[in-house]
Amino acid sequence: MPLIDVNRPCCICGTDTSTHLFTNTYKKKKVVAPFHMRKCNGCGLLFCSPRIPDDRISDYYDETYYVFHRPDADYFFKSADICRRTVGLAVPPPERRDIVEIGSGKGYLLALLKDMGWRIQGIELAANAAAYAQEQFAVPTYCGTLEDFTRDQPDRRFPIIACIDLIEHVTDPASFVTALASISAPGSLLVIDTPNGQAAHIETEGGAWRGFNPYHIYLFNPDNLTHLLERHGFLVLRSFTYNNHLQPQRRAPAVNPDGSPMAAEEARMRSRALCLADDTYFDSEDASAPLAADRRGENLVLIAVRDIETDRNSKQ
Repeated sequence: MPLIDVNRPCCICGTDTSTHLFTNTYKKKKVVAPFHMRKCNGCGLLFCSPRIPDDRISDYYDETYYVFHRPDADYFFKSADICRRTVGLAVPPPERRDIVEIGSGKGYLLALLKDMGWRIQGIELAANAAAYAQEQFAVPTYCGTLEDFTRDQPDRRFPIIACIDLIEHVTDPASFVTALASISAPGSLLVIDTPNGQAAHIETEGGAWRGFNPYHIYLFNPDNLTHLLERHGFLVLRSFTYNNHLQPQRRAPAVNPDGSPMAAEEARMRSRALCLADDTYFDSEDASAPLAADRRGENLVLIAVRDIETDRNSKQ
């Protein structure tokens, strides 16, 4: 299978040179060719090159995709954590709005938001995951890319747009953010959660860091992602990292007191209660952990607003 070179020139700063960091072969993830993690010499954007060709991208998000194999109960609790550090910070309870999640997977986050009164829309490339979201949780899900959605529904606009663990997968970040702008309006909020391209774990773990895999094409840091968003009419209101320990704690599997697996509906109910709690992510210990101050935790969150002045200037 022929692979495609990436990021020449850089999609953010236009620089044509980069530095090789690591070479990995991912034998357990359907792709055995070596992948080279490189760093743009201009803006520090990390990118995996070569990459899977466009006409094969969807093949790698089929029913074998590793993310789709975790129990529903575990993913409801994970989605509660996501909500508390993303949508819940951008739009605190009890306010409710329309929201679209791009890369909505099996629909766990949107199902929780629907339970809390939100009007929801999912967009998901993987057909099996989109069908699961609709059949199991009644989450309306468009099957395709964001760019497909904007062509099919060019007049749709959303006050809240969520991209959770997604932008690192897209093949053309500039075109993707252009499409994000097209489904927003002045005042729309954009929430992005993505692996952090300046995580301290890159120095300590090297190419073994879990942020590196053949599905992740681009890894952004707070500055270059801010620059990309502002170039397309978004004003970043807040950026921070989480998993701010070199050995971050992982959420344990969802089980009952007797150790048996928790039912999905029970997990969904408990996760909804977590989303509605008075405390926020910033009340957690992780928010003030050692890597937080310099935004060098494993994962990066940006909350931005579609800004009419920035948008006007970008078109001049």
